[in-house]
Amino acid sequence: MPEKFEGFVPPQEHSEKEKQVQEGNKIEAQDLTPEQVAENLTSSYWTTRMQERQKSMEDPNITVQGGDFDMARSEAYLRNIKAGKFFDSVDISGTYDGEPTRASESSAYEFFKNIADNTEKYIELFKDSPELVEEGKRRGEEARKIVEAIDKLKPAEAEPTPEQTAQREITSYFSNRLAQTQESLKNPNIEVRGADFDFARCQAYIKQAREGKFFDGVNFSGTYDGQPTEATESSPYEFFRGIADKTEAYIELFKDSPELVEKGKRDGEEARKIADAMEKLKPVEEEPTPEEIAKNEVVAHFLNRIQETQKSMKNPDIRVQGGDFDMARCEAFIKQAREGKFFEAFKISGTYDGEPSEIQSSSIFDFFKGIADSTEKRAELFKSNPELVAKTKKQGEEARKIADMILEIMKKGV
Repeated sequence: MPEKFEGFVPPQEHSEKEKQVQEGNKIEAQDLTPEQVAENLTSSYWTTRMQERQKSMEDPNITVQGGDFDMARSEAYLRNIKAGKFFDSVDISGTYDGEPTRASESSAYEFFKNIADNTEKYIELFKDSPELVEEGKRRGEEARKIVEAIDKLKPAEAEPTPEQTAQREITSYFSNRLAQTQESLKNPNIEVRGADFDFARCQAYIKQAREGKFFDGVNFSGTYDGQPTEATESSPYEFFRGIADKTEAYIELFKDSPELVEKGKRDGEEARKIADAMEKLKPVEEEPTPEEIAKNEVVAHFLNRIQETQKSMKNPDIRVQGGDFDMARCEAFIKQAREGKFFEAFKISGTYDGEPSEIQSSSIFDFFKGIADSTEKRAELFKSNPELVAKTKKQGEEARKIADMILEIMKKGV
């Protein structure tokens, strides 16, 4: 019989010891409270995320945009988790690429639920990348496991109010948009323009929803590819109602792409659901004045133009010259309209493909009257393209309608 080496354990004893260890682990797991289980799982996620982000930031071959702020985000979530605040929003204070930044984000529970609920959307978005699809599945499973653990801690509560439902839906939408932008930034094959400003936009809409300001315009500031930028955008209600109402137009625009058509339908359904949730909260209003109607029409026109420009700028197959300045132009027209300055010329400042630029613009009235009056000439110019002719005539009708509204305001004011 061979000599026994140091530490030798006969097979039967080894089996018995294994059984004892397994039993011990089972007892230890059973001894953990639901709070401890949830804390362990969520803490593990954020600790791992911090470690991975730190490695990336230390790698000279990897550029991590906003890595410092993501570290602050992880630390903030860990603080809430250690304090047992799984259902409270998370306040973050730190720097974003060196710039002091503050933000308020969804609770730990909402964060992981959002990942779990949007796993299929994520997989569909990156379906051409097997690695990202597998990563999405893995993250979705991990998030669902964490959500199930936190679910056990949920206090018995009454049916959510319409306001709470709307707040949850809006927060979920923009949190998901933040996550998708972050994933795109990690992908070296995707160029994401203005991601820093889109982060600021999402944060502003989340803050607005949490404050219950569903029908107020959203003012925010940040940087657009590093350049300080301010913006005023539509209210949360107008934002989602606008997407819902323009679903058919979007589908028509991308009818040759089945994938984009499906995405348009899905986005439209989601937006309609969120807008309908806010509809229940609309205060009873008096009939809008002609001036308010004109303001809304002008704002809607330029918000739609902003969205179309953003979509084109995100499309790698489309080169948009001066897209940044057109965004500034739209913002300036929106500001003029909200201030009721329909007949005053004004200056527009911004950057044109990154270069500082400033121009003198015509008044809002002259802008729409010019489009309306030149409709026939422009239609003649595109006569060989029936689609462009139809689009030009439609734009002319819309411009004439807005110009006539503004003209009526002037007549009544005389």
